[in-house]
Amino acid sequence: MPRWPAPASLRDHIGRTLALAGPSMAARIGILAIFTVDTLMVGRAGGNELAFLGLGLTVQMVLMMIAIGFMQGVMILTAQNYGAGRYRRCGAVWQVGLVVGAILGVTFAVISLVTERVLIMTGQNPDLVAGSATVAFHFSWGMPAMLLYIACAYFMEGITRPTYAMLAMVLANITNVGLNWIFIFGWDGVFPPMGAAGAVIATSITRWQICFFMLAAIWFAVDRRQYGLELSLRQVRWPYFGGLTGRMLRISYPMGIGQGLDAAAFSSLVIMAGLIGAAATAAHQVTQNLVTLVIMVAIGMSAATSVRVGNAIGRRDPANVKLAAWTGIALGVAFMLPAAVVFMWVPAGFAGLFTGEAEVVEISRGTIWVAGAMLTFSGALWVTLGALRGTGDTLMAMVLQVLPLWTIAVPASAYFAFGLDYGAVGLYYGIFGGILASLVAVVARFVVISNRLTF
Repeated sequence: MPRWPAPASLRDHIGRTLALAGPSMAARIGILAIFTVDTLMVGRAGGNELAFLGLGLTVQMVLMMIAIGFMQGVMILTAQNYGAGRYRRCGAVWQVGLVVGAILGVTFAVISLVTERVLIMTGQNPDLVAGSATVAFHFSWGMPAMLLYIACAYFMEGITRPTYAMLAMVLANITNVGLNWIFIFGWDGVFPPMGAAGAVIATSITRWQICFFMLAAIWFAVDRRQYGLELSLRQVRWPYFGGLTGRMLRISYPMGIGQGLDAAAFSSLVIMAGLIGAAATAAHQVTQNLVTLVIMVAIGMSAATSVRVGNAIGRRDPANVKLAAWTGIALGVAFMLPAAVVFMWVPAGFAGLFTGEAEVVEISRGTIWVAGAMLTFSGALWVTLGALRGTGDTLMAMVLQVLPLWTIAVPASAYFAFGLDYGAVGLYYGIFGGILASLVAVVARFVVISNRLTF
């Protein structure tokens, strides 16, 4: 069986990583660009609408990140089998991913409907809760489509064809802007202005659009015979299919739990910001959108690094496992540094893009500056996590990702925000400390694992 050839040099590694990372970054930036555009446009509808959007997504984003974590097994197993030349096995992994994605999507969409009760239990303002619950409802019906898209995108990335996921997100962003104008601000008496809820309606529509786009791309652009995709699910041998499902879930469940706990840690900041006030919540929403948009570059590099490491694992090539990982980490840091400098240089300018409310801009000035200071470290953390997951060491990657967040970041954020009365800025001081601790632990773990590899 033919195998994906090993890179010949560091230069070859850099070229292949960038070729894979470029579209992967663009696709992930496209996902967040939708939320950023939503935030920009909702901000023009008022600070309260921004608060509705931020609070309304707290439970949903935790559930979404858990589900996406469970889907990462599709990328890891596809990359490893592709590196080993087992192409039909890659196709079987994708089929499993579709089934798991559909089940998780429907399940978490139903669970997300409890958002209103969760927010009431945290003591949020009843007016904020009412608007946020509507946002949560409209987010939920787009969740199954998003996970089916993720299954398809991870499969295509695993076989080193990430361009289609990027094209899907370009199309989605164009559609989203048009739909936002209609649903956020209303349209000629046909649709009333819906503010934050309208933005999420537009986003859920675009998720179904990219889902069908990726299914069509795989059907028409992939050699179905080579990858075993001419088979229907009814023709798959269920013992084999079930065994593959179990393996994927064993790899994926630590990533699902880890990403869920990671998202929950950041959602706890939203809850804290809500207790400070509506302006703090809006400022936090602005800052998180900016940070997450830039971090998507690192997450794209993380995915590319995970695939490159997985390919080397499939080839049973420990030397290139290390080189692929450190190349990706270095490139991730190089991409993060300029953004960090710009964030710290003109924080108020970024805040002004989202809202004209002076109080929100003033709070955002501080939160964006601290966020800029931690960007490079956060980017390095994400790429190193990708390298560690590419080796299959997903359980410890999860522990080392989330333990510092919950034992250091969340308590420190509460202390700085409320104990020292730093407000919203204090939330970011705390999270910075957690990211630094996690980065040190994850780098040390990868060094240990990569030195232990034997085939």
